[in-house]
Amino acid sequence: MKRIFLGIKIPQSDILSGFYKKIQKEFINDNIKWVSLNNLHITLLFIGDTEENQIPLIIKYLSEIKLNQNYINIKIKEFGFFGTLHNPRVLWLGIDESNELIKLKNNIDNALIRLSVNLKNEPEFNPHLTIGRPKKINDYNKLKQLIEYNKGKEIIQFNTDHYTLFESILKPERPEYYSIKHFNLI
Repeated sequence: MKRIFLGIKIPQSDILSGFYKKIQKEFINDNIKWVSLNNLHITLLFIGDTEENQIPLIIKYLSEIKLNQNYINIKIKEFGFFGTLHNPRVLWLGIDESNELIKLKNNIDNALIRLSVNLKNEPEFNPHLTIGRPKKINDYNKLKQLIEYNKGKEIIQFNTDHYTLFESILKPERPEYYSIKHFNLI
């Protein structure tokens, strides 16, 4: 059994790294489990625990997806959270929902439905980068101010010409992600 998901890896960038470190510094006295910069990704679909003999079939169906475009432009913007102000579960950086990204997500879903992958429990697609999981935040006003200050603010943009099937191995300190297969858009 492998725990797998489809995602777009975020390339290293001094601008993104600087923004990320600024956010971390704001919460230096809080208890937050931060995602490593080299693990940042946009989750397209979390498939979950999958029998290893199913993975070649998943790869076959995903290999048939072609968007007929060279790349998708990804815009990372603003800072926010899921949950409530006094109980944030996830800190994130937003992703501009482009038509190309939505088309890719829909094509992936349609390909895997043919394999009877259950998408009923799949949450509505809300592209984002999870950057931290708060255990305890001491100053909720600071969180609110940072969100208001960064609302709509573009951090970086980049082009991607592929997405990836990853294996996720859960470890006590943080999950580790391993690339199984890259899929080109054309």
